[in-house]
Amino acid sequence: DLIQVETPISIPHKNAAVLAVKKLLEPLDRGNNLANMNWQEFEKNLIDLLQWEFGTETNEIKLIHSTLEHGIEAIGTDSDPYRGGKTIFHIKRSIKPISVSTVRELYGQVMHEGAKNGILFTTADFSLETYEFAKNKPLSLINGIGLLSLFQKYGLKLRINLREAISLESWLS
Repeated sequence: DLIQVETPISIPHKNAAVLAVKKLLEPLDRGNNLANMNWQEFEKNLIDLLQWEFGTETNEIKLIHSTLEHGIEAIGTDSDPYRGGKTIFHIKRSIKPISVSTVRELYGQVMHEGAKNGILFTTADFSLETYEFAKNKPLSLINGIGLLSLFQKYGLKLRINLREAISLESWLS
């Protein structure tokens, strides 16, 4: 038996450059990538998620602050006499691990507001220092994988592709 080996297709250097440019110009599926969707769409998706996951008849979710640079801040106020209290939500869209200073800021706000806990969501992950700081505190850290799991729970098929977001960010700057 003869084994036939196909010769690899080679693209002349000049054509390779043209193909690379065409590839860059092809529309990427950005509509469902949380890491680089437009800010208004990102905010709406996350506020909806907070309502679905934490909103109840007795728990009202209110947007406090929302900017591209600082993320989203919201507060949940539960008037139930048994489980009631405040929850502070921070959401950071990031391509880099969240630093401990961000979690310290959330913890300070939880203490200042007299909230029962704080929850920080990110499209990326958290630094090791961040996880250490949050231990034994009324804080929950939800990284990109956890965030996608919550969206899937409610039937939304979103994704996080940090490589696309990094490429877009460097291209825009």
